[in-house]
Amino acid sequence: MAAPQNPKNKTQKPNPAATPKQPQPALTSTNTYLPDWTTDWKIYLILILFATGLYLNTVPNKYAFDDSISVTENTFTKEGISGIGKILSTDYLMGMWGREMKMYAGGRYRPLSLVSLAIEYEFFGENPHVSHLVNALLYGLTAFLLFLVLSKLFVRHPWGIGKDNPWYLGLPFIITLLFIAHPLHTEV
Repeated sequence: MAAPQNPKNKTQKPNPAATPKQPQPALTSTNTYLPDWTTDWKIYLILILFATGLYLNTVPNKYAFDDSISVTENTFTKEGISGIGKILSTDYLMGMWGREMKMYAGGRYRPLSLVSLAIEYEFFGENPHVSHLVNALLYGLTAFLLFLVLSKLFVRHPWGIGKDNPWYLGLPFIITLLFIAHPLHTEV
């Protein structure tokens, strides 16, 4: 006959099959960095203002350097919105030279900048101040997008933003600041 089990007996081991498994916690903003618009807007504002502020001093300037190729002597850009089709289907220099220039193998196909300049020309004419302001604002948008991408890339990096690390020490923030302030970007 089996001896009755004493409930106070501490040598008895629990049955692992009887213990329910605990569900794994889902990834949330407490254990990884997911942008939160309600709290992170300060970070985005700082980056956008820093990037835009660095180049706002260009707004009073006139066109310079290669702006003749892009704006002042480019017939496609001067057509405004109606010139976008030509911009998208030809070489970068075609609007200035009026013919195809085979200076480089493969040519130069960079329509995005010319399309944005054509749109600016449609609404503001040949106005360097608007062009410089738009460039500074687009650079601010670039800082915002770069920070978002880097925040996703460095989710579990030890220097990543999280509960134990302040946001200004986070690798995405530091990289974005260095990118924004790098002297190579003076073309903005």
